[in-house]
Amino acid sequence: MTSKRRTTTSYNYYTIALSIGATATVGACLVLLLKTRWSNFAIWMTSINMTTFLLFAVDKVASKMTNKNVRYRIPEMVLHVFTMMGGVLGQRQG
Repeated sequence: MTSKRRTTTSYNYYTIALSIGATATVGACLVLLLKTRWSNFAIWMTSINMTTFLLFAVDKVASKMTNKNVRYRIPEMVLHVFTMMGGVLGQRQG
């Protein structure tokens, strides 16, 4: 039985970007939940839009770098997932 070694592929970049985005969203939700008296919907929309804005901003900065061998762009699928989860305003501003 031959074992195949896993190489670093774009799959790993999807996982890393989704994990960072999910952690940022949950963290923002917890901070807003503890510090404000907003409704759950307002907390969710604020945190998902902040995270989406940050993901788009990081991707835009990475795309404008002069070095064309930038390896750490955020995959487009991840950006679309966060937009569909409610981050439309963050996507429009980012």
